[in-house]
Amino acid sequence: MQIASSSTAGIGVTFGSDYPNSDTYYRMRMEPSHKSFYLSPHGTEVEGDIETGVVPIPGTWVNFHVRLTNMDGETRIQAKAWMFNESEEWQIDAFDFSANRITSCNIGAWSMGAQGNMWDDLNLVVTEQSESGANGGTSPTDPAVEPEPILGSVELSWDIPTKRQDGSALTLPEIRGYNIAMSGGGIIGDGTAASGGIATIYIDDANTVNHTISGLAPGTYVFAINTVDSDGLEGPWSCDLSNPTDSGCVTTTVE
Repeated sequence: MQIASSSTAGIGVTFGSDYPNSDTYYRMRMEPSHKSFYLSPHGTEVEGDIETGVVPIPGTWVNFHVRLTNMDGETRIQAKAWMFNESEEWQIDAFDFSANRITSCNIGAWSMGAQGNMWDDLNLVVTEQSESGANGGTSPTDPAVEPEPILGSVELSWDIPTKRQDGSALTLPEIRGYNIAMSGGGIIGDGTAASGGIATIYIDDANTVNHTISGLAPGTYVFAINTVDSDGLEGPWSCDLSNPTDSGCVTTTVE
């Protein structure tokens, strides 16, 4: 589930991220210039139906269901969003035939604009493939219903940087936003093993100095942050996530 704080906010979820290998991922989002949730690939291209037609009401939880299927030579993306009554049909049904298509399914959150966006109950389930796809591939069966997990949240805060890596001045107008990276040493979402994966969240607001990540199952998590300037250049990460003892890492345990 996700909830937008206002009509001027942008909110969504990312899935299938290839980060940090490449800046490539799928996302379902809405933004001030596009009020309904839609499929917005980044670093790759898709063909098919990309619109849900669902316009969120600020302050109201929006449910979503995304299915990513790795077929023979293509990736199929199916998704739907709803606030009150779940649609029986997939609203989004698109295919990625490109060389950059993504075949894994890490999940994350995407946000821009006003503060106060929230996410909860993120759930990643890997299923066996069974039914025929559009080009002779296969797509997964629906997962079995699992008991509702007990999830926690973590609030992160940081200072707005004033210098670049080379020591030169960095002013607020030169900052576009921030990337938060999260590594789960134990469990992410509703009990799915993290398997060493890294989830990333982009904060598209230079003035933002805190962010709450919800939907975390019990386990130990390590966080790092970097800054993105107005030209899209990224600064160094605050720490190496593969080394949780690094002095720049923030490590916390959700019980």
